[in-house]
Amino acid sequence: MHWIAPSEKDTASGTLEKRLWEAADQLRANSGLTSAQYSQPVLGLIFLRFAEVRFAAQRAKLEKSSASSRRGSRLDDPAAYHAEGVLYLTPNARFDHLLALPEGADVGKTVNEAMRDIEKHNPQLAAVLPKTYNIFSSTLLKQLLKKVSEIPASLDYDAFGRIYEYFLGEFARTEGQRGGEFYTPTSIVRFLVEVLEPYHGRILDPACGSGGMFVQSARFVAEHKKNPAAELSIHGQEKVAETAKLCRMNLAVHGLEAVNRLLDESVAAEAFRIRDRNEKYGRGGIDLSKIDFEKLAKRFEESKTKNIELEQLKAAIRSQLNRLVQLNRTRADFLGKFEALIESYNAGSRNIEELFRELVALSRSLSDEQERHVRENLTEEELTVFDILTRPGPGLTTEEREEVKKVTKDLLRRLKSLLVLDWRQRVGSRASVRQAIENHLDDGLPRAYTPELYQTKASAVFEHVFESYPGEGASVYTM
Repeated sequence: MHWIAPSEKDTASGTLEKRLWEAADQLRANSGLTSAQYSQPVLGLIFLRFAEVRFAAQRAKLEKSSASSRRGSRLDDPAAYHAEGVLYLTPNARFDHLLALPEGADVGKTVNEAMRDIEKHNPQLAAVLPKTYNIFSSTLLKQLLKKVSEIPASLDYDAFGRIYEYFLGEFARTEGQRGGEFYTPTSIVRFLVEVLEPYHGRILDPACGSGGMFVQSARFVAEHKKNPAAELSIHGQEKVAETAKLCRMNLAVHGLEAVNRLLDESVAAEAFRIRDRNEKYGRGGIDLSKIDFEKLAKRFEESKTKNIELEQLKAAIRSQLNRLVQLNRTRADFLGKFEALIESYNAGSRNIEELFRELVALSRSLSDEQERHVRENLTEEELTVFDILTRPGPGLTTEEREEVKKVTKDLLRRLKSLLVLDWRQRVGSRASVRQAIENHLDDGLPRAYTPELYQTKASAVFEHVFESYPGEGASVYTM
């Protein structure tokens, strides 16, 4: 997701904003519609014009990039757009398609369907876009589409955000007291942001209105040469559903995405406490490598409380197994073997001495597994990705195994910058991570990985990253 900063106005764009507003307001005056009925649909059309400009630019990039033999073309893959903070538009949802509708067409119905289609393919906008275009006459809608089409496709992205905010302010002014419910003048919001200095972390606005605080906070971060999408996690509450929709559209126009739904949601205070990077996390599990199994076996033979000794060993193994499997899901077969041993003992297939001996043998295997990453010259987290890629995998030569190890190390280094605060809760951030994984594996894995196997492995690696890395340097490997 890329932040699109609202830059300072220049004379030309200021004239464009004013001209567009005057034309749109004149059309409203002749339509019999109130400002409240008119505002959101008009803002929706400006939003759609912006969305199509960015979509077309990303599509052009994808057309130039060659299709991989393993991945194929991504021209019509929504994730390829979401990863760059761009909305995916099907042909029927594109501004130019609506602009070219023939005379006599039911324009209102068609625009409503386009908005539903955008929501379908872009879940971050679910139930957000206006769908009341049926109250407009087809003639009025055609006029509005033509007027909005005057916004040049070559216009800087920040200017689109400025036009959207200009219209927000003008609609607020025309609606009087109600306008103050969803819009606070930019100068006031900017002053508050300068006082708060939101360099990094979660931003909660419990009465977020149309999102001005979020936009200006992101602008503050951008002015300090940082990427707001990586530094900030946006959370808000807004009791008026229609205003919450304005907020989400405003964020999208500025290349931002809110984490939680902006409708009457309570937010736990703990979620907004930024954990100190030096704060320690407790480690679970018992290190079986430190157990002297010979002494353990001898003590068991001499013990008069074998049941207690057995339960202690079972607890130690279960604790270590849970930790090992948490770190690396490919170790689930160890857990299955452990459960099978316990089940057979409970069924009477093994006596207590046999079970103890087999548990000791399993413990030795687990102890050896704990040290495997050292023998492979990998860290524990690198070993996990390596195992996902090779268990099961194609038959690899020694040289190819080393290639996969290199791919693993490079991929984890690449992902560190993408696993930002609350990345798992944002569509664009998730798509960026998935795309990085797919691109890296496609470029680096040996040809022994067929297209089908490549897709399976890419999905498995993404699932592992999603489960194991909450973001901001936190992971199951730092707990």
